[in-house]
Amino acid sequence: MNEVIEELKLIADMLYKNETTASYARLASVIPLLSQSIGNVEDESIRNLLVEKLGIALSAMEKNDGLLLADTISGGLIDVLDKI
Repeated sequence: MNEVIEELKLIADMLYKNETTASYARLASVIPLLSQSIGNVEDESIRNLLVEKLGIALSAMEKNDGLLLADTISGGLIDVLDKI
């Protein structure tokens, strides 16, 4: 899990630097690991939080809002993953 968190921190940093294309490519490689992590979470409330944060992240990607995506990753998704 630490590897995923570190990669997400890097992606958020890249997004804050407006490196959108490269950060999206890195995010695509992390998504399978996130999916696997969500499947392994036994605590339903944490699993629901992860799904919620990922939904916000997806919405930010659809709107091409790198800042919202970075904020969602660094201020939400990583915080939830730290609880696992």
